[in-house]
Amino acid sequence: MFGSTLLFIQEYIADNVLNMLNTHVKYMQDKGKLIKALNVPAELNGHYFVSHAFELDSSKLLAQEVFGTFCT
Repeated sequence: MFGSTLLFIQEYIADNVLNMLNTHVKYMQDKGKLIKALNVPAELNGHYFVSHAFELDSSKLLAQEVFGTFCT
């Protein structure tokens, strides 16, 4: 239905995880340079999160890996 874009959209996720991911994106935008962020297709309803790519000066800016529903 959405072609290859769907491969980059995280499945439906809980509010608390979505909030954590959005907070992380804001942190990454402050500390690095956004290279690319996909858009959630308007046809999708719910809580979705798309892939973001950032350029950082140092990996030391990352305290932990943040990856979709696997965040702790």
